[in-house]
Formats: sequence, C-alpha cells, structure tokens
Amino acid sequence: MSQDEKNTLLILLAEGTVFKKQMNYAKKSFLNNFPNCDSEPGTEYASSESVTLSELENTLNLVRTATGQGSIKFKTDILGELRQKIGQNQFKWVYRILTGLKIGLSNKTLDKVLRPTETKTGLMLARAWQLSSLKESEVQNYTAEIKYDGIRLNTIIVDGVVEKITSRNGRDLRPSLLRYFDGLFSPGEYFSLDGELWAESGFQTISTIITRVHRTSTDKVQGLCYSVFDILSSGSVHLENQTIETRRECLRSIGLNSKATSDARLMIHEVEYRSFSSLAELEASLSSEYALEEGIILKKKCSRYEHKRSNNWLKIKHEFETLDVEIRAVHVGQGSRSRFFAVFEGFVFDKSGTKKCISHIGSGFSEAKLEELTNRILVSENITSLPPSCTRVSLSTTMVFQIKYQSLQVSNKAQYHRYSCRFPIFIRERPDKGLDDISMV
Repeated sequence: MSQDEKNTLLILLAEGTVFKKQMNYAKKSFLNNFPNCDSEPGTEYASSESVTLSELENTLNLVRTATGQGSIKFKTDILGELRQKIGQNQFKWVYRILTGLKIGLSNKTLDKVLRPTETKTGLMLARAWQLSSLKESEVQNYTAEIKYDGIRLNTIIVDGVVEKITSRNGRDLRPSLLRYFDGLFSPGEYFSLDGELWAESGFQTISTIITRVHRTSTDKVQGLCYSVFDILSSGSVHLENQTIETRRECLRSIGLNSKATSDARLMIHEVEYRSFSSLAELEASLSSEYALEEGIILKKKCSRYEHKRSNNWLKIKHEFETLDVEIRAVHVGQGSRSRFFAVFEGFVFDKSGTKKCISHIGSGFSEAKLEELTNRILVSENITSLPPSCTRVSLSTTMVFQIKYQSLQVSNKAQYHRYSCRFPIFIRERPDKGLDDISMV
C-alpha cells in the first residue's frame, strides 16, 4: 500500500469516527421526535413515515464512503432517491442531520438536491415586442400561447402540500390563495410550477382576492383557473437548463389537466401552444382566435428557463400600447364627477431613472370604480370630506395602474416627462406590481 493510500485510509477512518459520533447524536434527536422510526418496513408506522432509522443510517454511510470519479453524482443520486422517500414530517429532521454530517458534499450541493425548488428566485419574463419587428425567417423558431389577463404565480408543491405561492415580484400570496388550492395535489408530488391565475369574471376578481387576506373560509370566488405553462423542477430534478420542449413533455406527464378542487372553484390545466409557418399566419391568428385575449407570448423552442426578462420570450399585445404607471396625485372631478377623485396623474421612469408624470388618466373608469378609489384615498390620506372640484391631492400611499394609449407625443411642460400619452385610458389596477415595476419611457 502506497503512502497516499495509507493517508487516504487514515482520513476515512478518522471521518468514520466523527460520522459515528454525529450519527449517534442525530439518532437520539430523531428518536425523540419519531419514537417508532426504527420499526421494520411494512409496519403501520413505516407506512406513514417511509424511512426507518436503520435505512437512513445505511444510506448516509454509503454516501459518506463513496470516493473517486463520479462519486459526487453517485452521492446526489442516492440523496435524491432518499428525498423522494421521506415524508414531509421527517424531512426537516433529515435535512438538519445531513447539513451537520461530514459526507463529502457542501451545504450548497445539499440544498440543490434536497430543496430543488428553492435554489433560484425570480421568474422568467417576456420582453415586450412588436409584431412588425419579427422577421419572417424567425417565425418557425417560436411557439405561441395565450397571454392570460391575470396574476403570474410560482407555486411550489412539496409532498402534495402547497408550500409557497409567490407573485412575479416575489410577493407571498399563500395567505390569500392557499384555500383555493386545497386538495389539488397528492402526497408524493414535488413540483415547482409557473403559470397565470385568472378569473372568468375578469382581473378585478383576482385583484380583490389578493388584497383581502382576512376572509372567511366560505367566502370563495367561483370560476378561477390556474393556467400552468412551465415547470422548473420535478422531484429532485432541476429543469431550468432543459429546453422548453423538454419541460413541456415533463409538464404533460404529471397530468395537470385532470386536477380540480372538490368544489370546482379552481381549475388547473396545462397551457396549449401552437407553431406557425409564416408571419402572415401568425398575424391572422392574432386578429382572429387570439382577438379576445390580451395578446400572445412567443417562446423560442430551444429556450432554457432564465430567472430574468429574456428576449427568448416575446410578449405581443394588440395594436394599442400599454404602460404600468404609478399614481402619485389625484384631482377632484368636475360636473357629474365632482363627487369623486376622477383624474389620476401617472408617473413612469425616464431614461435617467427619475419618475416623471406622463399622463393624466380620466377615461376608462366606471362610477363604481371611481367611488371605490375615492373612498380608499379618503381613508388612506385621512381626508374627512372631498375637496372642491379640480383640487389636486398628492398621495402618500401610491398605486400602480395599467393604462393604454394611442400614441406618445412630445410634451412642452418642463416638470413633466419629455413625452405624454395621447388618449390614456385606465385598464385596471396592478396590486401585484411594486413601485419599481412601473414602465420606463
């Protein structure tokens, strides 16, 4: 035996001694929480907690002693199988044991294997694009799917339990939405899904749900749909580096279209997509089958999942342009609208990153919407009664609106943005967007 081999053996023996001490301590902790986890497979206990203590110890010892070429992959594969077997109750204890043991893997690697849905943050966002900017030769490289008018959701399912529901800007929506996902997934299912939550009754329904957390369990809205168009991980397998075609195959295999809550208040399905052979065919579809939708998303067939805004996904809306603007001031209306705050100043970022007013929005509001906004502003700004017509009020609590407009024109007002919107029209509020998500013009 060479000196190097002797040194290696001594290190393994020393690590084995440390491992046994750590494992003995871990056993005591594990047994305190799962007193029957040393039961043999097939017992009543083992059926609910699928990993016994002896199985756990043998698996970890096997991982620890693996060396040489390919050992890292061997270790991660074994741990991935272990992650699939253990129940959610046992998982937190197994995870603590693993991160404290010397088994030849860093904690970062362990996180990738054991918590695959939590290693990266941020969703892949589409770049706004004009159909006229798309080249004829590029059309066949993309597939198209509906752009739903809802809220983007990343949903993480661990052992059939919905652990996280986050919006596109990382907002935790689980308190507001968890009750709508009850019963959708089964034990043993581990996914990270990306999709859009929308309502048959329109965006305002979704907005109402996520802004009112403290509702009774019976106060549920009908006709919700979670349209899933991507999958980031399945089990312990990361899928971000796979092409969208591969990810779609994986998404199709988990059978989302058969899932619905028992009361049918929330349906879940896989988003349909199609290809086009020419720009003319795509343009015709946008004007016909997609005419009633907000627009379409074009996704490059070879695209991987990027946790950022990417040119591999293109967002094409109909002929009118839209902006997300921050409302920083309001004006009391005139005539029949003197009972409301009826004109809203919309701000966007200019090229220097400064927020400047680009529009005064007074169209597109129903009286019911104006009344709702007025009452909300009176409360948030601590105003006891509505000021006279045309009075301007600066807001301390701002909002984000999505507006549409016909075109941009040069503005001659120094305090305003260089451009202003012609015929700005209110579309909806965007409570899912933060003040840093407003548009740049």
